[in-house]
Amino acid sequence: MPFITRSVTSVLSFDADGSHLAVPTSDGEVGVWDVDRRKQLTRGAPRPSGNTLVGFGPGGSVVAYLAAKNQVQIHNLTGDGATDTLAVAGDNWTMGFVRGPLLTIDTGYLRQTFDLRPDTQFRTLCAAAGRDYTAAERKLLPQGTPSKPPCS
Repeated sequence: MPFITRSVTSVLSFDADGSHLAVPTSDGEVGVWDVDRRKQLTRGAPRPSGNTLVGFGPGGSVVAYLAAKNQVQIHNLTGDGATDTLAVAGDNWTMGFVRGPLLTIDTGYLRQTFDLRPDTQFRTLCAAAGRDYTAAERKLLPQGTPSKPPCS
């Protein structure tokens, strides 16, 4: 992978098997490289200034922490390039990491672990709500959430 002066601005992240590398750049994007072929595969996952690349998420996504909003951004690098967000409790982001489909966030006061798979999020929210979702709630669910009614 060629290294140019405008390329690295924060943490680099390898995927689980070490075959892909995510590189945040000064122009506000994340480039993904095929390590063995030394070829850039994609550019795109927006990484607004001052935010932190966390790592690779499930299904060809890159995960970043949005400090100003206390949110985690999950940007799909394949398909339609959709971006989902996840609210984080607390405002003292210390660190975060992704292992498989699980995102762990530590704020110094609280450690939270989220399963990033939409079907698992759906089941978890359904169990917590104990009822069907309203139309307004359904609009907030992540892309890929099953269309069938919850909790049935």
